[in-house]
Amino acid sequence: MTESYIWSVDSIAAGNLLLSLGLKLCPEQELMIAEHFARHRRDAHEWAAERARDRIVSKLETASLELGPRSSDDWSQGFQRAEQTVLTMTPDDLVGAEVGKARSKGQVLRALVRRAKAAAQAEASHA
Repeated sequence: MTESYIWSVDSIAAGNLLLSLGLKLCPEQELMIAEHFARHRRDAHEWAAERARDRIVSKLETASLELGPRSSDDWSQGFQRAEQTVLTMTPDDLVGAEVGKARSKGQVLRALVRRAKAAAQAEASHA
């Protein structure tokens, strides 16, 4: 498995894509699609966090220019400490979505098999 962490939402999205396209792939191929979605989700997560951090820093800089000259040295040092804290926050700190442990290939494949069986049973009951 790659370093991407596959969440159930990634597996569901992969399954939904295949269903909407009318494709039947082997579990390994569906896993590859889920890994792709996981990488994309993680990239979007990091992009959103970086954007949030940039906006926070911009607001802090504006506030510093407005309030700094009228404030004490203690206030200025505290404000600089707050800016430093924001700049060192990780994407997970900012967005609040922890990655957790990666699932093994076996765990993912078992989940895919369970979902395929459930879909087959649902399809059979509708027929």
